[in-house]
Amino acid sequence: MLFKDLSRLLPALGLAVSFLVPLAAQAEDAYAPLQKDPAAAALLPESIKASGILKLGTDAHYPPCEYFADDNKTILGFGGELWRAMGQKLGVEVKPESIDFSGLIPGIKSGRFDLAIECITDTAERQKEVTFVDYSYDYGNSVYYMASNTAIKEKDFESLCGLKTAGQSGTNFIDGLKVFSDYCIAKGKPPIQISEVPQASAVMIGVYAGRFDFALGALVAFDELQKAAPAPIASFPNTLGINSYMGAIVNKDNKALADALLAALKGVIADGAYDKIWDKYKVAHAKLLDPGINLATERPIKAAAN
Repeated sequence: MLFKDLSRLLPALGLAVSFLVPLAAQAEDAYAPLQKDPAAAALLPESIKASGILKLGTDAHYPPCEYFADDNKTILGFGGELWRAMGQKLGVEVKPESIDFSGLIPGIKSGRFDLAIECITDTAERQKEVTFVDYSYDYGNSVYYMASNTAIKEKDFESLCGLKTAGQSGTNFIDGLKVFSDYCIAKGKPPIQISEVPQASAVMIGVYAGRFDFALGALVAFDELQKAAPAPIASFPNTLGINSYMGAIVNKDNKALADALLAALKGVIADGAYDKIWDKYKVAHAKLLDPGINLATERPIKAAAN
């Protein structure tokens, strides 16, 4: 059997649905219901005030960001809990729809969604298409590979040069893999062979099957990926990664919504709900307690020395 439990591979490069505590315990949000903030709600576009609904896009296959509960309807994760908290602050209903990651930015631009939340990395390139309301730092990732793959040496990025890997189309994992490849070229080594796949689940399945040598995955994913694997896996932290922000995205022309979301986010932080959510999903190290708009360009993070 190629892998033990497909449900554990939903995020492939993230975590499986039971990675923290039993799923039933996760289905309840980490915070008590929040009071509406009239000042934040007043900032909403008139169309959303009238409908009382925020149409939200996500790709609910990326724990600890967003993922489906056993009913395949309820969306858990710190992103899901955050948008429900922000909805309460704004006094609106948030209606999420899960689609492939690559469709989120087009969905914002076309008006299908008012906003999207899916641990989307804020970059200058993406800011050309959408506006970010940044709510977190990136929680980090690791290199994952089969322990039997003797070509890869722990913490030795040069041992990855010339090998095969893959990432889901449209995600920042592709950018991270390109950083690896550029590192190899700078060292006079062959570039990494990078494939793109439409579904996140295909990446780790490919590693388990030997089609790919390694993959990038969430830093906290090891235990659950090992449970899903047909044989022992190994990993080491990605110290070549670029520190970054993650945020909700809205249409570039929708400043009113961006301002309203930022006000709601600040209210969620002030009420203590934000701390409870990030602590619950064990990503406290990624808390962004001074959120903002388009921080990748407005407040760039200084790159760490490698």
